[in-house]
Amino acid sequence: MKKILFLVCLFLSVSLFSQSNLTGIVHYESGISQQNIDHYFSKVRSSLKKKEQIKFADNLLLNSEKVESTLRFSLKEAIYEVKKKLNLKERGNIIEKTNLISAGGLNKYYQNTNTQTLEIQNCTTLGECFIIVSKFKKWKLTQETKKIAGYICYKATTVLIRNNKSIHIVVWYTPSIPVSFGPKEYNGLPGLVLEAQNNSRYFRATKLILNPKEKVIIKKPTKGIRVSQKKFNEMSKAAWSKIK
Repeated sequence: MKKILFLVCLFLSVSLFSQSNLTGIVHYESGISQQNIDHYFSKVRSSLKKKEQIKFADNLLLNSEKVESTLRFSLKEAIYEVKKKLNLKERGNIIEKTNLISAGGLNKYYQNTNTQTLEIQNCTTLGECFIIVSKFKKWKLTQETKKIAGYICYKATTVLIRNNKSIHIVVWYTPSIPVSFGPKEYNGLPGLVLEAQNNSRYFRATKLILNPKEKVIIKKPTKGIRVSQKKFNEMSKAAWSKIK
């Protein structure tokens, strides 16, 4: 019965917006997750041998400022990027730089429901611009709900394997806004993602503007060599091995 009610609500939500020119802007904040902080102090900190490592990790986890970012979307496409621009050439606070890079850095995350693809423009990792193309993620949908900013949100989970490590992801999306977008790479769900968390970081919507007066401009990044996520990972690994 609960599953039937969920599908009915989803159908009504989609029907409400499907005939409109829905656009919007979501403002997110992100920071170090409490799960990451707890794990560090309970299991990792005691294994660090150098005082410099401990000092850096302590400051990164406890003193990092929240990072602001935006998602601009229409019914069919969206783009996500961090607000504060990062100058990698300037010397500065390495903790701030690490925090900004974790939230998305200088990358642009273009999402398209027609092609079911995510295209990440990355011009920093390998010294030249690439557009990394991947399909939307597959999620395990649940019937667990909570309210965020007045919207009923549903929980969904997935697990990614990167560098032989499992990354557990939990998101909360609302079918009331039937677009398959979210912060960074969290997309492919039957509703807008208002909250997300992985092993180390959280993203939380702080402001949502639907159908703003000003036109929402979504510019698809075109500068860069198009590669798959797998190919880019291989290239990054090879480049890193040369530095060591």
